[in-house]
Amino acid sequence: MIQIRINSNAQAVLASLRSFPEEMARGIAATMDSQNQLTVGYIAAKYLSGPRPEKLGRVTSTLARSIHASKATVSGNRITSSIGTPVVYAPLHEYGFRGIAKVEPHRRRVKSRDVRGKVDGKRRKIASGVTSVRSFERRVNIPARPFIEPGIRDRAADYGEAISRVIVNTWNGRA
Repeated sequence: MIQIRINSNAQAVLASLRSFPEEMARGIAATMDSQNQLTVGYIAAKYLSGPRPEKLGRVTSTLARSIHASKATVSGNRITSSIGTPVVYAPLHEYGFRGIAKVEPHRRRVKSRDVRGKVDGKRRKIASGVTSVRSFERRVNIPARPFIEPGIRDRAADYGEAISRVIVNTWNGRA
């Protein structure tokens, strides 16, 4: 969870309230939505465009295209939103992974080449085509290269300024 700091004027307004007026809560939620969209673009540009190995580079752009923000929800004095991705390998890169991974059986396209046989050591020609690969396990060490959390942290001050403006403007009747 990342905390967003609001300015002292906005803090003073909130201190005098027991709960958000409905108009203020709607304004904060709309501001969160617009800031989240800016953050999604920022993450894709700053953290998913290399250079490797410090940051993730783009291979297929699937991860960059999949990042999205949920619509902010208001529940009492709590306004919640999130930024994430449904891509299954995203957490492996965000948090890193070290351990044993199971590779499911699959088909692989192969090019024609010479290989040395495992049993007799003789060279054989493998023809181009598709081959089946059996299930196996392998040791994996993927270093953490976070992209969502640092993207939000980088923009936390922008969120704070925008939300502070909404709070003060709503309080002063300029929403």
